[in-house]
Amino acid sequence: MRYFRELNDGFSRIAELLKKLNVRRTCIAVLPSNEHYPILADLFDAIAERQDLDLKVELFHQREAADEWLGSFHINGD
Repeated sequence: MRYFRELNDGFSRIAELLKKLNVRRTCIAVLPSNEHYPILADLFDAIAERQDLDLKVELFHQREAADEWLGSFHINGD
């Protein structure tokens, strides 16, 4: 339980930093994926939503797939 509280605090600080830097939309590709990452990605998504950020987190096993996914977003509003 303490571990998840610490993760929540850490992710909350990251979300607050993004907001302070006026980053409202971002995408994060995580490589390599492992069995713990889905829980962490869900936690980060929930915190970002609570902080009113448009944050996309996706897990990948291969760099090519991550690059393709990241390339599909227009971060600057294009």
